[in-house]
Amino acid sequence: MAPSTRATSVARIRIAASLTWVDRYLARARRRMPTMALPKVIRAFRPNPKKKHRTLGSCCRADASINIATHTVEVREIKGRKRRILRELTRLEILQTLAHELAHLAYERHDYEQEWYARTIFHTFGLTETCPHCEGKGKIPARYENT
Repeated sequence: MAPSTRATSVARIRIAASLTWVDRYLARARRRMPTMALPKVIRAFRPNPKKKHRTLGSCCRADASINIATHTVEVREIKGRKRRILRELTRLEILQTLAHELAHLAYERHDYEQEWYARTIFHTFGLTETCPHCEGKGKIPARYENT
């Protein structure tokens, strides 16, 4: 799948057609964090269910590109046999991966600074989830989980 050219409000980033919806989150994060480094390309990939799949994203600092999985491989028991199937990732999971990979553009290693920066980027996206204590009536900020 060839990435389509989609202009954000602050820079030109080539974003894969299946991930064009992340553009508005990138623009919001860039407005709130003007010094944040943005990638030149965001590519989407779908893993092969016949192979082990261990990563949801990767980042190349040299050419400022990010690869993000749109699906993950799960092992399920179907008719008594274990099968690997593809499960589509939720938007929340994709945005968590995007925040993690954006943080790698500034911090290469998996350490406290990179984790803190990824959490900060994720919170600038402005995502909410239903409150578990008020029976779904209220909203709370979405939690960042680095899995």
